[in-house]
This record gives sequence, C-alpha cells and structure tokens, in this order.
Amino acid sequence: MAEATLPLPPVLTHALRRVRDLVVTPDAAFAAIKAEPQGTEDLYLRWILPWSAFFIAAGQIGAMAFPTAVRGVSTAPSTPQALWTIVIGVAAMAGGVYALAWITEVLARRFGGRGDANAALKLIAFSGTALWVSGVFGLAPILWPLSLVGLYCIYLLRRGLPILLDVPPARANALTAAIVSAAALLAFVGVILSGCVQFARAAEAKPLTPPPVVALNPTAPIADATLVAFLPEALPGGWLRVGVDLNFGGSHGFTGRTAIGTYERGAQLLELSVIDLGLNGRERAALARALHPLREGGDGHVRIEPWNEDAMEIVDVARAVAARVHVFADRMAVVIDTRGGVDPTEVRALVSALPRARLERLGARV
Repeated sequence: MAEATLPLPPVLTHALRRVRDLVVTPDAAFAAIKAEPQGTEDLYLRWILPWSAFFIAAGQIGAMAFPTAVRGVSTAPSTPQALWTIVIGVAAMAGGVYALAWITEVLARRFGGRGDANAALKLIAFSGTALWVSGVFGLAPILWPLSLVGLYCIYLLRRGLPILLDVPPARANALTAAIVSAAALLAFVGVILSGCVQFARAAEAKPLTPPPVVALNPTAPIADATLVAFLPEALPGGWLRVGVDLNFGGSHGFTGRTAIGTYERGAQLLELSVIDLGLNGRERAALARALHPLREGGDGHVRIEPWNEDAMEIVDVARAVAARVHVFADRMAVVIDTRGGVDPTEVRALVSALPRARLERLGARV
C-alpha cells in the first residue's frame, strides 16, 4: 500500500512547476507565459512580491541563525531590524523590477523588438526567478558561493527576449548586456536609497533612556541586563546596533564585567562599552589612567587629552581612530571607541546621550 503524502497547496505546486520549467525548458516556459493573461497586479501578487520576500527573508533568517563576528564581537540582526530590512528590501526590489521592465520595453524597440509593457514585466519577473530562488542559500551563510547559480537569470533573460518581445535573435545578446547593465545600476541606486532610509530612521533615535532607579546592593556585581540596558538599538547620527557582547575584557585598560554594543554606519564602526570596575574600581581606574600618558604621541599623530571631569580623549589621526573614556563614581567606566575616521567632535557629542546621573548612582550603588 502506497504511503500517503501531504499534498502541497495548488499555488505552491504551480510555482514550483513553473520554476522547474524555466530551468529545464525555458523556451517552452516563456511561450506558455506569453499566452497567459497575467496583468501587473497578478504578476506582483502571485510572483514578484512572494519571491522577493523569500529572497530577502532567507538572508535575514540566516544572519540571525548564524551570527558573524566584527572584531571579535558577535553580530546578528535583531527581530525588529530583520523585519525592517525585509520590508525595505521587498519594496526596493518591487520598484526595481518595475523600473527595469520599463527600461526593457524602451530598449526592446531600439533593438528591433516590440514595445509591450506587460510582456516586458513578464520577462523581468520570470527571468529573475533564478536569482530569487538562489536566496535559499542565504539560510546558511557558509553556502553563499552557491548563490552564484542566480546568474542563470541572465541566460533566462536572453532566451525570453525573442519570445516575449520579438527581439531579433541576432540582437538579443547586445540587448541582454544592456539590460543587465541597467539592472546593476538600479541595484546600486537601491542600496544607496536603502542606506538613506536606514540613516533617517536611526537619526530619529532618542538619547539613551536610563533604566528605572532601584535599590542596589553595593557589594553585588551589576547584573548583565542592567549593563546591556545602556546599549540602545540606535545612536544619534545614523548609528545602528549590529551586535551585543558580554565579557570581562574591558577596554583601554579598564577591566571588569563589560557589555559592548557594536554599531555601524556605512564603513564606519563604533563600540560603546559599559564596564563595571567592581568594588576595587577606584584602584582599577587609577591604574588605567596611569597607562595613558597625558602627552602627544612621538610621531605627532596620536593625541591624548588630559583627564577632565573623569574623561579622557584619544585621537589617532594615522589610524583614523577616535575614542573617549568616562569614569563615573570610580565604579562605572564608559568607552566610546570608533574606527573609520569618525570626527572626534561627534564622539564628544555622543557622550551627551549617556544618562550621566544614572551612571553616577549606579557606580555609587545607591
């Protein structure tokens, strides 16, 4: 007796069959697509949006399941960040498909084909299937080289041009190259616009909201959750948090239980470290201060400003590094450490986002 199998939903069955046909017999698949009365709404709801969401969501799931490391700090998108990325990514991809279809229609006329907006949208939507399906490898980042199979979409585009837009075969290769170039340009613009949206969202981030004041045991270590509460998901100026780490390493000579938030803004990196120096924090702070001579570096590139109100600034022009250290109540050390040429003035400004009164009270354990 044959084993019963759970049937797939008809929509999914049709989609998988269409993918198979495009891979195995692209000419027959495009001929069938040409005969189908699919309008713009159907194409978006039944094909473009679902596959775009699959492509981007797979990458976000993989990034959350397999965190990467930035300078030893584990980084993975939070659930809100992943959802935001999916929404922005799907919107950008949907708009890109429409724009590329319009470009394809215009170019098809110039290369001897016919101008048909619906046929052009069909061509871009279904030839892009190979790219979208390759998103499955995003579920396990170690498999990302296999995503190169997505380049098969270029071959599908070449096969579909003569069938859907009646482009002469002799001119199909040149038109394919032109469309691929336009797609690359649109992708670049999409990345830039997406970054601007992320920047604007982060710029609206409010300064750190201090955790509620509670009675503390002065002899007990500070809880990890209390330290992490000082690491917001975004900092003013477009900094987005990409990872949180807990260790005992400290920073810049200050050691103790440490919560580190890693933030990125384009190619720039910022680490916000909140360090519990412990009951012997006064001695540890004094030792750390002694490790930083109050003078300029011998090559004139490293500048170390004197301590002022329990603060110290380090600027390394040659390495494009700026850092600022603050100590509160000889117990809590906060370090803002940057890479990639962040202006020291901005680093000082970020200090204003710190809940100084709360850190003082936490350091005093009252």
